[in-house]
Amino acid sequence: MNTPPIARPSRQVLAALIVAALLAAPSVFAARNGGGQMGAGAKKAPPAPSPDTVLKDKYDKNKNGKIDLDELKVIHDTDMTLFTELMKFDADHNNIIDASELTKWADSKKTKTPAGGAAGAGGGGGGGG
Repeated sequence: MNTPPIARPSRQVLAALIVAALLAAPSVFAARNGGGQMGAGAKKAPPAPSPDTVLKDKYDKNKNGKIDLDELKVIHDTDMTLFTELMKFDADHNNIIDASELTKWADSKKTKTPAGGAAGAGGGGGGGG
């Protein structure tokens, strides 16, 4: 049985195959790393939820988007500082912190300076006693 000889590829064909394999290699490694550039590391974490979202998740038990009187009582019993803060934003004094009041409270949390930043009513710095 005579088998025909196998043709050997030319050096140009081999070189082209090697170049193609090397060019494809970064995309293979990127696919293993979750896409993007090589060595990009971990994916970005999602942004942190806003303070009002965290507050509603924890205390808005009936999921109506506001903190009702019963929910305020729970806050009062567990976190008096938070209760006092929220009551400052109860603009209509109905003992319900509605969505717009929650948003104003959350905005104040974003801009407030840490540890005793002045964000209350009243003038500037006078001498205490």
